[in-house]
Amino acid sequence: MSIFVFALVITILLPMILRKCNVDNKQKKIYLYIIFGILIIISGLRAVSVGIDSNSYFNEFLGFKYTNLSDIIQNSPMDIGYIIYSYIVYIIIGNIQGIFLISSILISIGFGYWMYKYSEHIVISMLLYIVLIFPVTMNIMRQSIAMAFILLAISMVHSKNLRKAIIFEIIAICFHMSAAIFIPVLFFSKRRTKIGKSILFLGTLAGIIGIALGPKLIEIFVQIFPRYAQLLLYSNFTRGEDVSTILLIAYGVLGLVTFIFIIIEKKTQDSEIEIISYAMFICFFVCYYLSKSIVIVQRIKYYFIASLLILVPFVLGKFLNTSKVGSRCIYFVIECGLIGIGIYFYKQDGQGLLPFLFYWQEGVI
Repeated sequence: MSIFVFALVITILLPMILRKCNVDNKQKKIYLYIIFGILIIISGLRAVSVGIDSNSYFNEFLGFKYTNLSDIIQNSPMDIGYIIYSYIVYIIIGNIQGIFLISSILISIGFGYWMYKYSEHIVISMLLYIVLIFPVTMNIMRQSIAMAFILLAISMVHSKNLRKAIIFEIIAICFHMSAAIFIPVLFFSKRRTKIGKSILFLGTLAGIIGIALGPKLIEIFVQIFPRYAQLLLYSNFTRGEDVSTILLIAYGVLGLVTFIFIIIEKKTQDSEIEIISYAMFICFFVCYYLSKSIVIVQRIKYYFIASLLILVPFVLGKFLNTSKVGSRCIYFVIECGLIGIGIYFYKQDGQGLLPFLFYWQEGVI
């Protein structure tokens, strides 16, 4: 537990040295390299016992010793991209820590680039990442890698680079087939296609429909991706998760305030990434609401949670000016509050991270 507290605390202490990390790109890069470096060490060097799904990855990796690649591809429930990736790591490194370490680096690149390019307050974004996303990456690792490549694809969509967007999307799908839900986003890579405020209204409408027709949409998803139908057969997968009313209200307020601020923006072009993030957030909100009933939606929501890394700093920036002492004090209070929330979430241990052990400590306790 102490290792996670350390990561949270260093996240808010480092800006005391890198005072301009929220506005200066060079300092922002240094900040991201240091914090993600710490997170890569934590995640990449963790023991196999850390993370609910880690044993599954270990057993899959162990299979290369006794089974040839073609048989594993044919019989494994995991996607072909991840299997080939694991096999390459097995040939080169021959140890499961190679999978954990390289996966941690890939995930950090995707989320780090996303924050570097689009966050208006890198410290808030990093705290949100450590609190809400980082624990998940040590559990659903394949999907987390897919999430990282999806973020790179969306960044290319924003840059109107269709070729790179397609490449990143294909890689994401190879790691986790469910990443195919982002294929329609590639349409906006065309230079003539504007990401205007009409998307804002369509996204909001889609969200309302999603909440109303959630169960039916789940059935359609399972028909498109039949391999996930098995999740409907087990009672432990159908109980869903406890949906916090307070969080639901907070997310609703965040969505409403974001909607208002984007609407009053004079230059639509300047708001494109906020509009994209808002559309992602609507999907996240719908999935969070529906996650109380089925685990499939719990997993899908993590594709959209990265929108919080952009929208929360965006909204806070409309109320607070980092050049003023009072605003900086308020930011610090918010950061301390996020640390408190993070400690609470880590204690709940929903991802099976405790007791945390590094790989060389395995078997000590």
